[in-house]
Amino acid sequence: NLKGSAYAGKGDTGKARAQFELALKSDPAYLPAAANLASLDFKAGDVSAARHRYERVLEKDKNQESAMLALAELATTTQRPEKEVLEWIHRAKAAAPDSMAPIRAEIDHYRRSGQVEKAVDIALQQKIRHPDDPDTLEVLARLLVGAGRAREAAVVFGDRAVLLPNS
Repeated sequence: NLKGSAYAGKGDTGKARAQFELALKSDPAYLPAAANLASLDFKAGDVSAARHRYERVLEKDKNQESAMLALAELATTTQRPEKEVLEWIHRAKAAAPDSMAPIRAEIDHYRRSGQVEKAVDIALQQKIRHPDDPDTLEVLARLLVGAGRAREAAVVFGDRAVLLPNS
């Protein structure tokens, strides 16, 4: 909702909330409005309300991958157990098996939590599935650098350069 975003940008959270709530009233699964409200809730210190915003979207659209990933991110930000974070990521993967977003979220989770080898393993699996995807190759190469595997990273960056010779 553009009005809600404009009010939020001006710092008028009351009017922004009203506009986002209006948008959700007409479409309860409208993720942008729910996400903006969740952000306002989170900033106000109400993590539970933020979580419920996304859960309500899922009640209306049980396969809303972005809502699941937002819940995973919220769980990470609020230092919930890793099991909860991964549960939301895995649900998103099941809901959208062809999407790269849940896989990237899982890789990022493992990287941020210091489990770089797990992140590398997942990225290697993605390279096998998508050998011609430059983004997949870049993610893998950067993880390999972070894991101290510079020679392997150079090979992967080389593969990426072949796909994108003008990059």
